[in-house]
Amino acid sequence: MTDETLQLIEWPDKAPTSASARRSGLTIPLRLKGAGSDAIPQAREVRVTGLKRAGDGDNGKDLTAFQVKAAPLILGREGDTMVGEVSLRLDRTMPPGQYVASLKIAGLQRDVIFDVVEDPSLRIRPSPLVIDVSKGGASEASVSFENRGNIELSIDVRGEYPLGLEEPLAADVTDTDVVLSVLTAALNRARGVLTDVGTLGVTMPDGSFTLAPGTARTCRIAVTPNAKLDPVRRYRAFIPLFASELEIAVVTAIKPEGDKPAPPKGGKT
Repeated sequence: MTDETLQLIEWPDKAPTSASARRSGLTIPLRLKGAGSDAIPQAREVRVTGLKRAGDGDNGKDLTAFQVKAAPLILGREGDTMVGEVSLRLDRTMPPGQYVASLKIAGLQRDVIFDVVEDPSLRIRPSPLVIDVSKGGASEASVSFENRGNIELSIDVRGEYPLGLEEPLAADVTDTDVVLSVLTAALNRARGVLTDVGTLGVTMPDGSFTLAPGTARTCRIAVTPNAKLDPVRRYRAFIPLFASELEIAVVTAIKPEGDKPAPPKGGKT
């Protein structure tokens, strides 16, 4: 079947198709018909020949640098027509707004209008961020923030946050209070139930910063616990940041001299 025998049925010649794209995928259903009886379902190439902001007209800035890619169109037989889906993969960092993409499908040129919504996606590593506070004062560690969305993100985690003592989960899950404790631990994404013991002061020695879409930055985080900590226990604090959170695990790896076990009799002191 040659390209000239194809006719678009459910993609009008003049009116563009509208769709909404969230994150990185966009799917557009369409229906075609072959002029001859020898039409055979097959894969067809889909090329993106242009991308502009909606309303910019013919003189709008070409935005194909955002790498909108189209998967091959797989056509399937449905009665005397063929159906398929045009699948576009959008650049994750494409700014919010309405766009017009020009597509070439089996020799047929069509436009599609779609919307890109704000996506404040943030990845924080490591998780949890483990900080040893045994030396006293402010203790530091490095953490990486990666903007995986399409808008600028202001990274500022300075402040005072609740600090919780991590308690092991009880084995008996038949008791109502224990079940609630297990659910609390699951919601906090911690390995145990958290009991408030004070607060954790968090500062950023290098200051807060703005993270552009598609970029990452590693910075220093300094913490000061405002509570008396047990040297053999672990504590956690959760700092909400957009739809993510910075989880901090506070430990005291260096134990006080009085807590060290005595050497065996006859051994070296």
